[in-house]
Amino acid sequence: MVDFSYKMFLLFGCSLATATARAGDVTATGPEAFQEPLEQPSESAPSVNLRASLYLLGKGSPLAGVQVMVDELVATTGEDGSFEIRGLSEGVHLVRLADPSLEMSPLTVETRDGELLDLELWAFARDESRDLLGTYRRSRSQVISRSLSDEEIRSTPGTLGDPIRALQNVPGVVRTPLDAGWLLVRGGAPEDTGCFLDGIQLPLLFHFLGVNSVIHPALVGRVDFYPGGYDVRYGRATAGVLDMNSRPIQPGTRQVQAGADLVDASVFMQVPIGQKGGFAAALRRSYLDGVLSAVASQGWLGLSEGSQDIAPRFWDWQARLDRPHFSVMALGYTDMLDAPLFDSSQLMELRMGTQRLHARGDMPLGNRRLEVSGHLAVDWQNLDQDTYKERWQQLLAGTRLEIPDTGTGELGWWAGLDVESGNYTVNTETMADAQAIGAEALFASFDPYLDLRLGDDPSITVGSRLETLFVSQQLLRAMPSPRIRFNASVTDWLLLRTSSGVYHQWPPLKETVALPAGPYLELERAYSGDIGAIAHWSRFSFEADLFGRKLENVTMEEDDGTLAQARGLAYGAETWTRWASGNWKGWISYTYSRSLRQEEPGELYEPHVYDQPHYLVMVASWELPRQWTVAGRFRYGSGFPRDPEINYAYDILLQHNRCLADTSLNADTGACPDAESERLQAFHSLDLKFSRRFLFHHWVLDAYLDIWNIYNRRVAEPVITGSIQVNSTYSFGLPILPVIGVKAIFNP
Repeated sequence: MVDFSYKMFLLFGCSLATATARAGDVTATGPEAFQEPLEQPSESAPSVNLRASLYLLGKGSPLAGVQVMVDELVATTGEDGSFEIRGLSEGVHLVRLADPSLEMSPLTVETRDGELLDLELWAFARDESRDLLGTYRRSRSQVISRSLSDEEIRSTPGTLGDPIRALQNVPGVVRTPLDAGWLLVRGGAPEDTGCFLDGIQLPLLFHFLGVNSVIHPALVGRVDFYPGGYDVRYGRATAGVLDMNSRPIQPGTRQVQAGADLVDASVFMQVPIGQKGGFAAALRRSYLDGVLSAVASQGWLGLSEGSQDIAPRFWDWQARLDRPHFSVMALGYTDMLDAPLFDSSQLMELRMGTQRLHARGDMPLGNRRLEVSGHLAVDWQNLDQDTYKERWQQLLAGTRLEIPDTGTGELGWWAGLDVESGNYTVNTETMADAQAIGAEALFASFDPYLDLRLGDDPSITVGSRLETLFVSQQLLRAMPSPRIRFNASVTDWLLLRTSSGVYHQWPPLKETVALPAGPYLELERAYSGDIGAIAHWSRFSFEADLFGRKLENVTMEEDDGTLAQARGLAYGAETWTRWASGNWKGWISYTYSRSLRQEEPGELYEPHVYDQPHYLVMVASWELPRQWTVAGRFRYGSGFPRDPEINYAYDILLQHNRCLADTSLNADTGACPDAESERLQAFHSLDLKFSRRFLFHHWVLDAYLDIWNIYNRRVAEPVITGSIQVNSTYSFGLPILPVIGVKAIFNP
């Protein structure tokens, strides 16, 4: 796992490290800094003009053998924690730690000719639980992870500093059409990937179009991404799992963040409560629709009036209270999007949101601990068009009881129970025949799970989960989900891993409750397996995985409106090559993935609407002097399968149809020629980002220019609405988009 740099500490304010002059509590960053006449240099060496001692905060003990960087010069602390720097030029210099096991706020100091600057530095021992991770795969018996450091998240183009959006650049995820806010993992549809917050499932983890995740990054402590082989504590997902773990509030810390870019504006604050508690809150609001409206009014990029209506609009809020062994988090969001209909003659208005209250606590239980979590929620979605309206809402209440594995010894176990119940209502209205239909049902689940671990390295973990669904006036649905994982270190630099299991998820509640065939829908099922390896050599690493999935009871709505439960196959390979050399770092991620469906037994398997065989991501960044960073990202993805009966796509920016065979033709003013290819055009784009970090004693300012789709390539792609319908609706993505943004972090 790639270690986090000192910049992790600055960006998210995990802890405060101080640098003070030895003559009291005066900062060492200005003319008040303690300075004394410079000692006389010898004839063979330049003068010492910076001297410092490094101590461990909380214990006061000196830190020996630690590398400290002053600009590009490196010094190693002695037994008493002290070091000296000779021959520094007059002016401002940056002091920081090179040791990844320690955290210290980088410090700007000013030296003067003929004077000695004497510093007292304090650092924290790194607490891995505070790291912000984008983990590709983790195992409790042996941590096997792919992660992006905070610096990589901050500098990678197209991420806007969002750790979850950054994970879309790693293997296991193919690009979502139009970069929408759903995850396509290992040949699965959007509904096949479970999105969780602290182990509690959310209806949506990204805002529409995937611009941001629904939680402010400052409240995110770790992101676990499992494209396969996830353990039994996760249910209701057959393709993958993304679990966003909220960040505990560090006692005694205060912080304020404020940021704005082309997409949204945000604010975050954190204050301590007593000696061991704290409170944090965040708020964001998007305004991309206003930006597009201004661009359209000037006639730029060929946009027409009304283009702003198709921009995703959202707001979200979060508040968190932490006390010893207990925390409460409240959150809510609302998303709005206008998407073209199948015939492209009108727009569909989609609105969805949630209001939630999550609580967590733990208590001793012998030599273990019992973790308890609960949640209350109201989730809703409204869909409006000229001829059809749909409303659904669910009220939820649930709890989780869990006894984690201690992680020690050759034998271990992890047990838990998930219980959830709720009320689901759906109402539809058809304007053509003035027909209104409503349905309501109670639903509940009672899912126990158990993992047994043998060994540490090598280790084998065997477990099972009981997946259940009870809907009022329907038969109980219940199926076991057994799973097994194995990993072993072959050498110091090579580790092998494999997993297999059976995974289940609920059929869509809307169809289960509202349609006549709903009571007959079975739990959807996937038989999955994978095998892979990871190798490390110095600053180079390589990972590879092979996977296969057999799908059963996949719920889909056919063209005539009837429900069917189809079969499917998914298979592929993933590789990830990473390097870091000096100021250069980057990676190449490649995913080969096939996703096939069989609607009726005996029929041929056909490519799924989101089948994308090849997906390549190349990212490189270059750290320049004075905290400048330049980064680039190139992406290539195969074209999605094309419906042979459709020869046009609706351009939601230009507000008219364009032919697929010749996108320069306006389909509204003439017939489109037949498109010969069975797939839409391949996607590829280049993004560039230029960023600068300004460091001050108590605050940090990040400024950046993030240019998306730099050569302005727009191709037709399917529109994802989250519906199980297989009808294809095509549209075009965003044009070149320069995103200018700033974010300030203040640590009083």
